[in-house]
Amino acid sequence: NDWHSDVEIIRLPGAPLPVARKPETEVLTMPETAFFLSTAMDLVAADFPRQTMQHNGETLTLYWGDLHAHSDLSVCGRNVNQPGHDLFANRRDIEKLDFCALTDHGDDFDHYRWAYNGEQTRNNHDPGHFITFLGQEWTSSKNPPHEGGKYNLYGHRNLIYEDPHYHKFHDSYDGNISPSELWRKLEGVEFVTIPHQLADWKRKGKGNPPTDWTQIDEYHQPVAEIFQGRGSYEYLGAPRQAGEGAPFSGNYLQDAWAQGVIIGTIASPDHGGGKGKAGVWAKEMTRGSILSAIRARHTFGTSGAKMLLRFTAKHAGGEAMMGDKAERPRGAIRFSVTGAALRDIREVVIFRSNEPVYEAKIGKKDFSLEWVDHAPPNVESLWYYARFQAVDEELAWSSPIWFLKE
Repeated sequence: NDWHSDVEIIRLPGAPLPVARKPETEVLTMPETAFFLSTAMDLVAADFPRQTMQHNGETLTLYWGDLHAHSDLSVCGRNVNQPGHDLFANRRDIEKLDFCALTDHGDDFDHYRWAYNGEQTRNNHDPGHFITFLGQEWTSSKNPPHEGGKYNLYGHRNLIYEDPHYHKFHDSYDGNISPSELWRKLEGVEFVTIPHQLADWKRKGKGNPPTDWTQIDEYHQPVAEIFQGRGSYEYLGAPRQAGEGAPFSGNYLQDAWAQGVIIGTIASPDHGGGKGKAGVWAKEMTRGSILSAIRARHTFGTSGAKMLLRFTAKHAGGEAMMGDKAERPRGAIRFSVTGAALRDIREVVIFRSNEPVYEAKIGKKDFSLEWVDHAPPNVESLWYYARFQAVDEELAWSSPIWFLKE
């Protein structure tokens, strides 16, 4: 009673406390689950070894990433979308990727959510080990808010910024702007946009619109998702074609190339992770270097697992690698394809202007082969790309090499 609090502790009268009995216990068991860490890492070939290649006297390193990932800020899939910090951790520690972007929908953002997205992006950036990009999905498939407005049918694009402090998000429904108008708004900002769900088809007014291939820009839109969680958008009838893909040609990636669009390939999962990987041959692991390699289209996509794919060409005028544009050569062109996977590779195909011109059965986990096009057609534009498929149905697609007449 002599302490400054003036609180006195007294003993209350009453019955003695009961003798404590030994509690009953049982062994704690984990609930049944379909998720096993080792299986998940094996499916995506998380421990696939680091790869390098030489191109024009420079050493390029293969970096793996995901440029289309939704957190729980995207309301369209909150049952599968993780919080941003967990998403980054899973891409870094389970899939062992080198870079990742959060690309929540622009129409799900407000000022505070955009600031939170940026904070998560910056806090998970680990230079030299794990690169994070500030991004968003520029969504284009709903009616604008004004009465009687028409559908904005330009398709969906992921918008990836080099600056992790970029101050604002962009909503395609705000003014119903086109991709070209978006690119003009962003003049002076370093970014890329990446179309996805390329050939989705609106059935009875529902679903996502296909990509509008009149909206093109080689610098700001250098690559497209040939594959994502929905499946492949390579061409109508392609292996593992997307179930929501249109039952007619016109918007698949081969269709874009046939229309003269110069655009490379990557792949991404969209929701949930695991399916779709972007392989980027870059000089170093920095935001600027990775975006520069994407703009050069030195990229390829896989359906989910890490796999090696190198596709190069030699001709009388020099050499080129996937993504490059070269002057139309005279004479033969010698192509080299190198691939590797953690499971046996079934076959490899080389396409010339969308038509298969060379196929080889492989039957092992790695290969390196050459094919010579002795008589390339005398046309204004030629493009070649390579695709291989493993026995577990995993696929890899290179960006094309274009040969153009001046």
